[in-house]
Amino acid sequence: MELKGKLERLGGIFKGKERKAVMQAISDTEAGLASMKIYLGIILSEVGYKTVKDFIRVYLKSEGIAFNIRRIYEGGKNRLAEHRRKRKVSVKSSDNVRIR
Repeated sequence: MELKGKLERLGGIFKGKERKAVMQAISDTEAGLASMKIYLGIILSEVGYKTVKDFIRVYLKSEGIAFNIRRIYEGGKNRLAEHRRKRKVSVKSSDNVRIR
């Protein structure tokens, strides 16, 4: 997208070489992306996915599950820290009590 924007901004009589270079970079990038898409499809079919869409659906679902696990973990960590902080305060206050 940046290359296409750069191509649109190029203007003027003396920008022919630069315009050609940007157009070549765009075509190289598009060719590279096309081969990556094909290779990705091959890899995913070898792993067991029928389509890339199937993989993306499973990936997004697992990403949501991982997010929930992380949220639960962080919540547990915060509760544990709060519990330890309360426990430390109660231990300090009991140290000041004199036994008669």
